[in-house]
Amino acid sequence: MGGTPNVGAKSRTLLHYRIQTQSTAQGTTADWLRKWHLQKPGSNPPPIQQIPAGIEYLRQYTLDGAYITPQQENETSKAYKRRIYNTMVTLLRETPELPVMRITRLWDNRDWATV
Repeated sequence: MGGTPNVGAKSRTLLHYRIQTQSTAQGTTADWLRKWHLQKPGSNPPPIQQIPAGIEYLRQYTLDGAYITPQQENETSKAYKRRIYNTMVTLLRETPELPVMRITRLWDNRDWATV
């Protein structure tokens, strides 16, 4: 797979892989994953309501984890990261764009970011 990498997918891949490796260690992230039973992929859609809104990276990990199976015994770390990356690219590609509000279409000459 050549070309320019998808930066969003790459950063989410690294986040997912890092959290997954931390889940087996001791520390706050591992404790949270055990507390909310997030060490293994769960149901789809995942129950992110149980995770406080302030821990957004863990909520994103939970959402993405519904589509990523754990690393297989015979799978190298590089192959696993590649599989996560491909999944993230697909997820980002399939995410629908938010609809443009009618008022912004009617008054397109306004600076809506300021408003």
